Amino acid sequence: MCGLCGIFGERTHWSTQGVSRGTSRRQRFFRLQAINRVLSLVHYSIRDFSGTDYVLCSPTGAQSMVREMGQMWQDLEKMRGRPLDPLDEATLQAMQGRNP
Repeated sequence: MCGLCGIFGERTHWSTQGVSRGTSRRQRFFRLQAINRVLSLVHYSIRDFSGTDYVLCSPTGAQSMVREMGQMWQDLEKMRGRPLDPLDEATLQAMQGRNP
């Protein structure tokens, strides 16, 4: 499927079931903020794309279109060549040393 066709389908993630559209947008924004705090440790970032998908960006400019967060972690591992465990003790310690 081409990228344009993929944005027309309205997908609802399990975490936003029964939530109003405005609240869902706010939750999406806060989720991106939290994930970007973790990704910034390895100089990656993720941003919203049309309210339905995400774009994962590497420090070299490589990008990957991501439909949901499970796929984001898989694509991040492929792009980096190794995993980033957000619950790893070293990652958590690094996060504590940064301002929210």
